[in-house]
Amino acid sequence: MTEPLRVAIYARYSIDLQNPNSVRDQIASCRALARRKGWRVVGEYADEKISGSRSDRADFVRLQSDLPKSLFDLVLAESLDHVSRTKKDTASFFQVASFHDVGLHTVGEGEIGKMQMAITSTMAEMFLDNLRIENPPRREGAGGSWRIRRWTLLWLRAAKARGRRGGQGAAGHPACGGRGDPPHLPRVCERNIAPEDRSFSQ
Repeated sequence: MTEPLRVAIYARYSIDLQNPNSVRDQIASCRALARRKGWRVVGEYADEKISGSRSDRADFVRLQSDLPKSLFDLVLAESLDHVSRTKKDTASFFQVASFHDVGLHTVGEGEIGKMQMAITSTMAEMFLDNLRIENPPRREGAGGSWRIRRWTLLWLRAAKARGRRGGQGAAGHPACGGRGDPPHLPRVCERNIAPEDRSFSQ
């Protein structure tokens, strides 16, 4: 009689995007799949209130250190972006797991192969990049409050995308968009924005 696959479950949630019940729900979802497949759950690893972009997550580090110990045959997560949100860490984890004959499986994507890992990890990293653009680190300094500067930068980016850059602004500023300054905001041109902030308008 063939022994059932030994499964280690990994779950994670970020405080900004989910809630503490998420880890419990993820583990329940993974256990339900393992039960349907006839797999035996031998361990659980979970990180709470921490981004998947960080590689120093306590249980993620513990999971990686257990890969060479032959404690389990398969790592099971609800989705691949719960394991990591960066291509580098995902690829590294996949490589080490494969070297030690440990498979990777998710509830959402099924068995993870090289192609699936590359596609899914790229999408997860793109999500993280978009999140950083929409929620840049708070900065204080010249040029008004952080919220005003962020609003203005997003407006400038949209104006550039619509081809309104380079014309004479309504307020007479050549560097501003052709339809004037954003409503309800001080007159701010891109040339007056701190260099470290300009990347958000690209």
